[in-house]
Amino acid sequence: MIKWAFLKWVLFWILAVAVLALILKVKRWSKKKSFKNAKYINWHSN
Repeated sequence: MIKWAFLKWVLFWILAVAVLALILKVKRWSKKKSFKNAKYINWHSN
């Protein structure tokens, strides 16, 4: 029983870290993408 609880806890932390990494990746990627799009729009509007 104790082993199962520990396993659940470890799984929870792995999941939490994975989700956090994913959120950071998406944030960074969307920032890059919006910056690229802004540059693209500026270049085309001139």
